[in-house]
Amino acid sequence: MKLHFPAIFFVFLFSAHCLFAQENKSIYRSETLEIHQISPNTFMHISYLSTQDFGKVACNGMIVINGGEVLILDTPTDDETSRELISWLENEQKVKVKAVLATHFHNDCV
Repeated sequence: MKLHFPAIFFVFLFSAHCLFAQENKSIYRSETLEIHQISPNTFMHISYLSTQDFGKVACNGMIVINGGEVLILDTPTDDETSRELISWLENEQKVKVKAVLATHFHNDCV
């Protein structure tokens, strides 16, 4: 059986979101963005997309910090929230965004 990396990745993100949402351990929270620390160098960012079919939908991404640099996996749902995330990383975490990796083509990622 061939494992599909994006499917496994998003199962992990959904599981992590459920775990941290229940414990409510966000280290940053605004009306548009939440950030949860998963490990010393790994974070999950959550932004929200308003849809006609499903209403307000949580969209997850990951942040990996290493040596003063950061890799963002999937962006928040809009430009303003993406700027909010980058500002938090640069001002609060004192890191430089080195790369942003889009794992798929939906609005919650690019």
